[in-house]
Amino acid sequence: MRIWLAILLLSSVSSFACGPYYPYGEATRFNLLKAESFDFKDFATFNYTAASFWPPEETTAMNTAEKQNVALWQKRYNNQVNAEEVYEGVYSNNQQFQQYLEKNDPTTLIYLNFAKACSQFNSTNEDPWERNASAMLPERTTLIEFALEQIKKLDDEELSLRYAFIAIRLAYYNGEKELVNSIYADYFSCRTMGKNILDYWGLYFQALVLPKGPQRNFSAAQVFWNASDKRFMIHQKYDKTIPIAATLKLATTDLEKSAVWLLHGVRNPGPALDEIKKIHELTPNAVAVDFMLIRELNKLEDWIYTPYYANFSPSVYGVKNDDDYDSYPASLKQIKVDRLYAKKMLTFVQTATKKKEAPSKLWKIATAYLQHMTANSEAAISDLDVLIKQEEAPELKNTLTQLQAICKVSSQKNGAAEIPVSLQQQLVQQDNKIDHNFLFALGRELEFKGNTSDAAVLYSLVNGEQKNGEALEDFIYWRSKHRHNTIWSMDYYDDYFYYLDAQYSTKEVKALIKAITPRKEGPDFARWKSDQLKADLPRLYDLLGTKYMRENRLTDALNAFKMVDPAVWTSDDYHYARYLDANPFYADFHSAHEKTEADTITYNKVTLTHQLLEYLAKADNPNTQDRAYYYFLVANCYFNMTQYGNSWMMKRYYWSTNANSTGLADDAEYFHCRLAAEYYLKAKSTSKTKKFGALCLRMAARCETYHLEREIYENQEYPDHEEYHKRVYLQNKHYQKLEADYPDDNEELVSNCYSFEEYFKAR
Repeated sequence: MRIWLAILLLSSVSSFACGPYYPYGEATRFNLLKAESFDFKDFATFNYTAASFWPPEETTAMNTAEKQNVALWQKRYNNQVNAEEVYEGVYSNNQQFQQYLEKNDPTTLIYLNFAKACSQFNSTNEDPWERNASAMLPERTTLIEFALEQIKKLDDEELSLRYAFIAIRLAYYNGEKELVNSIYADYFSCRTMGKNILDYWGLYFQALVLPKGPQRNFSAAQVFWNASDKRFMIHQKYDKTIPIAATLKLATTDLEKSAVWLLHGVRNPGPALDEIKKIHELTPNAVAVDFMLIRELNKLEDWIYTPYYANFSPSVYGVKNDDDYDSYPASLKQIKVDRLYAKKMLTFVQTATKKKEAPSKLWKIATAYLQHMTANSEAAISDLDVLIKQEEAPELKNTLTQLQAICKVSSQKNGAAEIPVSLQQQLVQQDNKIDHNFLFALGRELEFKGNTSDAAVLYSLVNGEQKNGEALEDFIYWRSKHRHNTIWSMDYYDDYFYYLDAQYSTKEVKALIKAITPRKEGPDFARWKSDQLKADLPRLYDLLGTKYMRENRLTDALNAFKMVDPAVWTSDDYHYARYLDANPFYADFHSAHEKTEADTITYNKVTLTHQLLEYLAKADNPNTQDRAYYYFLVANCYFNMTQYGNSWMMKRYYWSTNANSTGLADDAEYFHCRLAAEYYLKAKSTSKTKKFGALCLRMAARCETYHLEREIYENQEYPDHEEYHKRVYLQNKHYQKLEADYPDDNEELVSNCYSFEEYFKAR
């Protein structure tokens, strides 16, 4: 038995990700301007992304909060101890700082040793008897009591605050919410001036035990702004359903208000221009403003370019309605809405930049990028020229160059688009180490402008193995404008070849082959392009021939197939030897994907097309003896090249029982058996015997059955089993004609599975 499942014509090392799933997430998000190119490490967890959400990775280097803590220790001792010694002494077992304390401040050394002893209790212990959410430990209680006793003995505000922080942290992990609030009220809430990282660490634990409401939102916002190491956990305590106005009433300073707007904006996956404006108005020089700006640019990239380039809805759930992107025209309509929002962003950025004495490069880049987003690519190109000349950081300079290249192509005229000369040498030198997001976007711009050949070259580099051996950070999926379903009955692609199969015309495939025909002379870039795909030339000729077969241009198909390396037809890297191994010129009432006795004769695409042309020539020649026989063989071949036959690989690169419409040029033929029925009827009309004529009509009726069944499927009708078969039979015009014109043969041909050979020999 032949295997009835989806088969792909793939190399054994193909990059195509097999499997019937719908790709969402980071893999489908367009992102050229990376937040990592700017100094927002303390906010990195909150970069706009559809990837899994995780707290920041621990490193051996000091984070910002630790630096603030170390600075407090240094200030305490008039900077007589360097930062590295303090950090090692506080956070590990470095002896130098401890020796300094032993000599100069033994009271503080007692605290430091106490703090380290408490560190093992900084986690929630589950009660094995499930009596409560976390089990209270007597050891913690003892340590809390010791810390509070020390505060009463000390006349040292900073050291007392450190003991209070240890106590409030232990109380939280001990599950004592009332004690947390009590410690905070006694030792932290009274501090209104000169607050430092210790105050916000204390506020963090108090905020964790507050009930939902404006006060918890306000406290969470202050922690989020001031304690970078607590941002990941505290942001989860902010309740977006509470009106921001209620939270803002608790703020008394511009900084406190800005903190509320920041956390509200971070928790907002939708347009956050209002939040950005407020933060900028209240604290124009804050790092948070720049971070929110890059985050908004990344949102706009996703909202505009993910659907524009990949034909997917934006990657972050809950922001956009997938129904707004259910077709390419619908996507374009929604993109217009987002471009209008980008225009509002541009107006704000331009106004704010003019007011700044020394605007950061991010604001200048934002101006250029937003101009491109609002379809003013010429202005963007000009601004980017200046920025590229000024930029010293190689990675960011490279990003700006790539952005400018996209702008240049998008501003070129249809039919005259080319890869900018400024980028050509970079492509030659860096090859596929270049960001795949960029390669794909540039390819799409070229394709949309009519340069399908250069687009295909760039697509061939996407999702491939990087030459430096590194794994791909982003895996790109995309759909055609018309949502063609050609692989696994799905409508998306991650391999250039199958996209060409779905989207490119024969003319475009021919142009690509011409563009990449290997050459030894000429510009570096022309040779580079041919180098990328010269190994795929046999596949591309196969694709060209297959497209001609779909158009029934047999001579053109034969000429293309002759250009394929003969080894392809028998190679283990392809499936031709296994799934094109039946005799296409044999078919009976029930043969399809099963082996038959006639399959001792097999063909490849070259020999099959050649033989089909010979049989057609004989059948169409009035002087040929037994023309009906040759028409019958031709009809068999056309039948076997449909969804239901043994040589479907002549027209498709996969097969599946889930036979969705593909959008390819020959869907009507491939699923409805039109040509096979036509040639069976020609065989009937030239038949010299009544029995063979009846057989030809019976075979045409088989094709008509598939046609009627396909119509029911495409119309999404669901008749019951009995009605279904009755309807198909009664509407089958060839069965009705067989019954009317051949009453003596009808029952034998319709009911007897073994009658085929008898009637075939009767020709």
